[in-house]
Amino acid sequence: MEAIRTALNIDSWTFSGHSTGGFLELKYAVMYQESLNQLIAGGLCASYEYMEHPNSIYCPENSNNPRMKEIFSELRNPDTPREKKSSCLKNG
Repeated sequence: MEAIRTALNIDSWTFSGHSTGGFLELKYAVMYQESLNQLIAGGLCASYEYMEHPNSIYCPENSNNPRMKEIFSELRNPDTPREKKSSCLKNG
């Protein structure tokens, strides 16, 4: 995506993703935050089974699940400062 943005001579843009594309969107946001105006995300899960797999951060059995929930809570909270949201995305 970044190569496309650069090739098109676009300074910054809005990026959108759904399902697996939503995961790509989040990764892009972490790697190229300066290239984004905003994100539009929806349905960020490839399948329901993915959420139940122990290796998935969405599975309650995964040791990273509690932290993932904390991060998403901070990102959804309108009172969370932008700097803290950015830190959550970069540092987990």
